[in-house]
Amino acid sequence: MPRVGLIFLACLLVAVNVTTRARANSISVTVTDLSTSPNDTATQTVSTPDFASDFDINSFSVGPNPSAPWKNLSVIVGGKANPPGTSLSSSIPYLDSSEVGVNNTSSTTHHIQIVFTAETFDLPAATSVQIVTKLNSDDFTGMDLSQASTLTASTTGGLIFSRQVALQSGDSANVTSAPIALSGDYSMTETYDLWLKAGGTVKGQMVMNVVAAAPEPPAIGLAIVALGGLFSGRRLLRRSSSGSNL
Repeated sequence: MPRVGLIFLACLLVAVNVTTRARANSISVTVTDLSTSPNDTATQTVSTPDFASDFDINSFSVGPNPSAPWKNLSVIVGGKANPPGTSLSSSIPYLDSSEVGVNNTSSTTHHIQIVFTAETFDLPAATSVQIVTKLNSDDFTGMDLSQASTLTASTTGGLIFSRQVALQSGDSANVTSAPIALSGDYSMTETYDLWLKAGGTVKGQMVMNVVAAAPEPPAIGLAIVALGGLFSGRRLLRRSSSGSNL
C-alpha cells in the first residue's frame, strides 16, 4: 500500500478510536408543572466540571411569576454528580440532589415533576456492583394526600436499577441493594413526582452511590468452615457426654 494510503488509514483509525471513547459527561435537571396546559417546563444542563471535576447545579430556580409560565409556583433545586465516576471530592460514582424545594402559592393542587440526570458513568471497574441510596423528605406537610407523591432513584444503560419510596415514607438510613450486573456505561436519574396542595410546601433530597459488590467467599472456603464447625461440635458433644458420666 502506498505511504499516503497508510497515513490515511492511520488517521481514520485514530478518528474512530476518539469517537468510541467520547463521553457526554453532564448533569441536567428538568422541572415540569404537569397541571398546566401546555406544561410549564424549565431545564438546566451543566456539561463543564468544576475545580474538583464534579458537575454542579447550584440553586436553579423558577417562578413565581405574576403570569404564566410558573404563575404562583416557586421551585428551587440543586444537585451534584461526578461522571464518569471519580473526582477530588469522591472516588465513588454518585448523584446527589440535595436541594429540592417547591412552594405552591396558588389556590389549586399542582402536580410537579423534577428529574435529575447524570451521564455517562464508566466506573467502578467491576462486573458486579451495589447501589447505595437514601431517599427522604425534609418537609412533606404540603403534599396533597389524595395523590401519590414519590421519590425514585434509577440507573439505565449498562446498569439497570430502580427504587421508589413514598414521599412521606423516606429513608432514615442508607439502603444497599443486592449485587447487580454491570455491563457497560450507565446513567443515573433521580425523579421527584410531587403533588402539592394549595399553599403547600414540599422539600426533599436523594443521594445514590455505586460501589463494587463485596466478593462472595469461595465455595471451598465455605465448605472448610462448615466442616470445622461440624468437628468442633462433635468434640464438644463428646466432652459433654464424658462429663455427665463422672
